[in-house]
Amino acid sequence: MRRSVTLLLCAAGVLLAAWVAYVVLVDTDVANCERPQRGVNWSGCDLYNADLRNANLTGAKLSGAKLSGAKLSGADLSGADLSGADLTGAVLTGAVFNQTVCPDGVTVSAPDTCDGHMLA
Repeated sequence: MRRSVTLLLCAAGVLLAAWVAYVVLVDTDVANCERPQRGVNWSGCDLYNADLRNANLTGAKLSGAKLSGAKLSGADLSGADLSGADLTGAVLTGAVFNQTVCPDGVTVSAPDTCDGHMLA
C-alpha cells in the first residue's frame, strides 16, 4: 500500500512539474508580445488595440504584427521594421519615424511618416 501511495505521489509530482514548465513557457511567449522595449521582436504578434503611447520601440521587429487599432501616438519607431504589419485604425499621431520600414516595405525618415505606405 505504501509503495502505491509513493508511486502515485511521484507521478503527481512529475505531472505538476510538467504543467508548471508548460505554463511558464507559454506565459513567456505571451509576455514577449506584451512588454514594449527597445529592439523587441514582435514579428507576427497580435497587438490589436494595444496601448503603446510614448513607447520606445527603437529597432523593434514588428513585421507581420497585428497592430490594428493600436495607440502608437508619441512612440519612437526609429529603425523599426513594420513590413507587412496591419496598422488599420492605428493612432500614429506624433510617432517618430527615422529609418523606419513601413508596412509596404518603404523606408522613411522624419518629416515623412508611414502614412500612404500602409497595406491595402
